[in-house]
Amino acid sequence: MIGGDGTEAPRRGDQESSPQSTGADSIGIITVHDGPTIGLGEIIAPEVQARDGVDHHYFQDPEAFLTLGGRRGKQLQVLTDGTFFLNRWFATVEVRSKTLIPIGYVGVVVSYYGSKGEDVTGVGFRYGEQVEHNQRGVWRQALPPGKYAINPYALNTAYFRDVAQSSNMLDLLTKREEIQVRATQELGRRFREYDINCVAMMIGRPQSKKPSTEGPDPIERLFDQLRSRRLAEEQKATFVKQQEAATQLRQLNEANALAEKQTPLTQSRIDIDITANKAEAQLAEARRLAQREIECGHPG
Repeated sequence: MIGGDGTEAPRRGDQESSPQSTGADSIGIITVHDGPTIGLGEIIAPEVQARDGVDHHYFQDPEAFLTLGGRRGKQLQVLTDGTFFLNRWFATVEVRSKTLIPIGYVGVVVSYYGSKGEDVTGVGFRYGEQVEHNQRGVWRQALPPGKYAINPYALNTAYFRDVAQSSNMLDLLTKREEIQVRATQELGRRFREYDINCVAMMIGRPQSKKPSTEGPDPIERLFDQLRSRRLAEEQKATFVKQQEAATQLRQLNEANALAEKQTPLTQSRIDIDITANKAEAQLAEARRLAQREIECGHPG
């Protein structure tokens, strides 16, 4: 069915089938039309494993598939590169491209299939729940860049930009709010294709994979650096404030000293003015007397 050369092989026993191009890096999503229906609340049939020497060989043996407990409906298991002969009355194939996560992105997997998982984020995380691999919910471990044969009816891979390529870890910690806004906008744009409204994207505290027995946690060291940087910035701001306070205090002391000397200074100025006035008066009187004597000594 899914050829590595990009062709669909003819089905055994089907005279009407013909080769069909499927393109490279494709997967086949199987829909089985026979057998018991899936369970209540399920949206996809579970994978049927071989046992006791019985195998359905990728849906090519309908009797073995039903004997092993296969269910009707869309199947979790997909077909990858290869040639398969399927009975078209038993099962049909929908060809899809593999999921590509480009470099610079990671894949956040939302699984609609599996057992109900327990939240692994802890009581301190309040922005949603994360579960382990193969459980229903948002998987804790993101997918790195690459190609994946993911069944889109069972798993939804959403992308968001890996900001670590353009920012260091300290920037990620200090600019978390800005990054969350960008991530919310990007995810909101992508989720609209699935009629999902993305309200907010929250970035939790980074965790290191390094065992505690191998030395200090590198994330904790980064937090220590961040705290030291913030302390230095606070100390710098405090020093500037202290300088401003010292300048203002000096200006205040000068103003107080000037105010204390203002009364004597004013009195001194008054005394100077009075003395100057007396001197001018005495000079004027002396001139008047001298003029009088001159006039008396030379009668006309």
